[in-house]
Amino acid sequence: MNLTATRKVYSSTVLVLGIVQFVEALAFFLPQAYFPRYITSLGASVASVGIFVSAFTLSSVVLSPVIGRLIDRIGGKKLILGGLAGDFVFGLLTGLAPTWHWLLVIRLLDGAASAASTLSSEVLLIDSVSASRRGEAVGFTAACAMAGRWMGPIFGGSIQSVSNSFGLGISDSYRIPYIVDSVLAVFAFALVYWKASESRTKAVTHNAASKSEKGKIKFTTSMIFMVFFSFTYGGALGLTMTLSALLYYDKFGVQPFTIGAILSATGLIGFGASWVAGRISDYLGRKPVLALGEGIGRIMGFLLPLMPSFNITALFHLFRKAGFSISRPATDALKADTAPSDHMGEYFGFCQTAYMVGDVAFPVIGTYLYSTYMAETFNFAGFSIPGYATPYFLSSLLGLIGLITVLIFVKPQIHEDNTS
Repeated sequence: MNLTATRKVYSSTVLVLGIVQFVEALAFFLPQAYFPRYITSLGASVASVGIFVSAFTLSSVVLSPVIGRLIDRIGGKKLILGGLAGDFVFGLLTGLAPTWHWLLVIRLLDGAASAASTLSSEVLLIDSVSASRRGEAVGFTAACAMAGRWMGPIFGGSIQSVSNSFGLGISDSYRIPYIVDSVLAVFAFALVYWKASESRTKAVTHNAASKSEKGKIKFTTSMIFMVFFSFTYGGALGLTMTLSALLYYDKFGVQPFTIGAILSATGLIGFGASWVAGRISDYLGRKPVLALGEGIGRIMGFLLPLMPSFNITALFHLFRKAGFSISRPATDALKADTAPSDHMGEYFGFCQTAYMVGDVAFPVIGTYLYSTYMAETFNFAGFSIPGYATPYFLSSLLGLIGLITVLIFVKPQIHEDNTS
């Protein structure tokens, strides 16, 4: 009997998980408009900026499968609470870091807490809705995450700007948004504690899962290529993650507040796109929606760094973000469709690890290429290609390779809607 079939999509648990996704995304994107400049203000070099991004995700590379196994054994709620508590502590410490050495250590620990919260939220969400409505549920929480991405840069940029205008030095003004954001983690913790609950399906499968051999998860062809896609997606994202603020500042002289407004505008577009795309993927299938969104995003990635003006660059940035927002719910639902029910947490953990391997390694490569070839120009087939476009080109190429493998090798399951 499918116990999740009659579950409504927007239960209190799903709504709370949406808030968790919002808080996590807000915290991650809050410093995006000035993060490289905060790091350099503590004494680090521009070329090392990617290391700080990678440090946040490095612990997830090792811990995600372990976290996944814990989810299968004890459920996700306890781990979400632990992760949010860690977000509060390390968020405060990030804003108080005296040197870049301390900041690097704090980022490493904060990444572990965030991984526990986000991975557990994903699994608990899938367990809380009908299989035939996964796309809609994932689309909703993805929209909440998009809202966090949308508000994060402008929220952080505004607090930083106001702090600076009230007399704080520029370096100290970068610290205040982290401290403000940590308060939101307390709010999310309280909501999860009182309102979120493990699903009945998870309760039924706990005994069987605890008796199974957790190290013996069997990967199907579809699962293998979903893990590979997670790697290419993380790598493609990592290559350009820290470059938007640098590109706008170096190429057009745009200041942090304006950069934050641009990044927030792209998140606003993603908010609606994710929710609608998730519902559409339940009816039209995961692959068509995934192909549409990823295709738009990767094409825009090739073109964005070549645009001659600030306004056109910002417009292409918006289209790129919209494409990724369309593909996100279909990707997560497809991952759930290929997951073994008694090893779902562990499988999600392996996907998370693959994603983080790409996300850890490639920001270092991206910032290195950007700083090394910033002033260079390459001639290719009669065209002049600026050197700072190199990481964007590699990002789009890697993303397209991952997309093609999913379209060819991954076979999603077909779910009947038994919802009464």
